[in-house]
Amino acid sequence: MKGSEMKKNIFLSLIITLVFTSFSMAQVTVSLPNAVGSPDTEILFPITVSDLTGLDVTSFQFQINYDNSAIYITGISTTGTKVSGNSPTTKVDTAKGYLRVAWASSSPLSGSGTLLNIKIKFKSSGTTALEFGDIVYDNGNVNPKSFGPSSLTVTWENGSATVSTVNNPPVFDPVEDKTVNEGETLSFTVNATDAEGDPITYSADKLPDGASFDPATKTFTWTPGYDQAGTYEVDFIANDGNSSSVLTVNIVVNNINSPPTLNLNITSPVNIDEGENYELQLTADDPDPGATLLFFTLGTLPDGADLTADGLFSWTPGYDQAGAYTITFAVRDEYDARDTKELTIIVNDANQPPVFTKTLDGEIVTVHNVPVEFSFQYEATDPEGDPITFAALQVPDGAGITAGGLFTWTPTQDQANKTFTIIVVAFDTHTFVNDTSVITTSQVVSVNEDVKPTEFALFQNYPNPFNPTTTIKYQLPEASFVSLKVYDMLGNEIETLVNNHQQAGNYELKFDASRLTSGVYFYKLITDKFTDIKQMMLVK
Repeated sequence: MKGSEMKKNIFLSLIITLVFTSFSMAQVTVSLPNAVGSPDTEILFPITVSDLTGLDVTSFQFQINYDNSAIYITGISTTGTKVSGNSPTTKVDTAKGYLRVAWASSSPLSGSGTLLNIKIKFKSSGTTALEFGDIVYDNGNVNPKSFGPSSLTVTWENGSATVSTVNNPPVFDPVEDKTVNEGETLSFTVNATDAEGDPITYSADKLPDGASFDPATKTFTWTPGYDQAGTYEVDFIANDGNSSSVLTVNIVVNNINSPPTLNLNITSPVNIDEGENYELQLTADDPDPGATLLFFTLGTLPDGADLTADGLFSWTPGYDQAGAYTITFAVRDEYDARDTKELTIIVNDANQPPVFTKTLDGEIVTVHNVPVEFSFQYEATDPEGDPITFAALQVPDGAGITAGGLFTWTPTQDQANKTFTIIVVAFDTHTFVNDTSVITTSQVVSVNEDVKPTEFALFQNYPNPFNPTTTIKYQLPEASFVSLKVYDMLGNEIETLVNNHQQAGNYELKFDASRLTSGVYFYKLITDKFTDIKQMMLVK
C-alpha cells in the first residue's frame, strides 16, 4: 500500500472513531421498580428515566415480562408523567405474563423522572423479576425493544415485584430543598405511596411561624415575614396506620429589604394662623428589625419650617405667609427604600400684636427728699396700623400709666434703694402684648429748692478721705438727663448713683462704700450740657 493511501485510511479511521465516540456519549437509563405489596392489593409503580433533554427521544417500545404466579400487570397510568396527555399503546396479557408498550410523538421528551406508571396486582404470595424484553409476537416475529434514536446508548435496568405479608412504611416521593424570599409565598405538595396500599394520613412538624400544612391536599404554604431570613427544617410525616415515614425538607429564606411605611395620622388639610406654632411628630414602621430610618421632605420646606432627622416637623408661619402649602414628607431606610405622604397646611391671615419699641427696662429712678414726679413715655407700633392702647398690669404703689402710654410715678423715700417689676400691656382692637420691665430706685437724693442754681456744677465729696460713707453734691440750672457714676482707678464702673431725668435744683446724696476696699475712686457727672469728674479716697 502506498504511503498516501495509508495516511488517507488512518484519517478516515480517526474520523469514524471520533464520530462513534461522540454518539456513544449520549446515554439514557430506563429503570423498572422494585415493587413490594400486600396480598390482593393493586398499586401504581413508576418506570423512571434519566435526563432526556436534548436527546431527541420521540418514540420508544418495549415489553415487560413477569411471573404471573406472583403478580399481574393490569395496565398503566400516565397522569403526571412524561407522556401525560399522549398515552402509549399497550397490550396486557396476564395469562402469558407480559405488558407491551409503544409510544411515538412529534415532540421529543425532556427532563428526568417518571416515564409512566404500571399497575401491579399482587397475588397471595411469591416474588418475580420484572424484566425488559423485545416484543415477541405469537407468529414468532420479534420487534426489538428501543428507546429514542438508534445512536442513543440505552441502559435497561430490570426490577422485581414481591408479595409481602409484613407491613412496609409509606415511601415519600423525593422533594428538593426550597428557597424563597422574605415576603413571597412558597407552596408545594408532598406525596407518599404505601406498598400494601393502606390509606395514608399526613402531618407536619417544626412548621415555621406563619406556615401551614393542609393534610387533605398535602400542601405546605408559607409567606415568610421580613424578620424570618434563615434556614428551616420542616418534617412531613406519612402514616399508614401501622408505621410512619418522615421526609425532611430544608427551606432557605433569603433576606429581602422591605420599604418602611410612613404614618401620617392627621387629616389633611391642617388649618393654622399666622404666628401660631405647629408641630407634628412623624412616625414610621419598618418590617425589617433594627432598620435605621431617616425622615426628610421632597422639595423645599416653607420659610421658617424645620424637620429633624427624627421626624419632628415644626413651623411658626410669619405674618406674611398666609396661603396653602403642600409638603411631601418622606422616610427611607439604610437601603434607600422609601415611602411618602403629602400634607397640606393652610395658613390663615391673622392679626399681628403690637410691638413695644421703648420700655422702662433697666431704668434707675431717683428718689428725692421732696416729692418729685418721674415720667416715662412707652412707645409701640402695630403692623396693621391699628390704634394702640396701653394699660398697667403691675406697677409700684403710686404709679400709673395713661391710655397713651405715659407712665408717671412720684416715689416716696421708703421706696428708695429697691427693685420693682412693672408689667404694661399694649393692645389693638384684636390682640395684645405684654412688656415686663425691671427698674431700680436710687438712695434718697436731697433737693434744695430755695435757691435755683445758675450753672451746672459737681462739688467735691465730703468728707474726703472717708470711711465708709461720704456726701456728693451737684447742681442743675435747668432740667436735664443726669448720669452720676463711680469708677475705680482702672476705669471700671463700680456703681450707678443717678441715671434719669431731673429738674433744675441742688442735689446731694450719700455714697456708701462699705463693700469696697481702700483706694482712690472717681465719680463722674454727665448731663445734657455738662460733664465733670472728681476724685475721692476711701480709707479703712
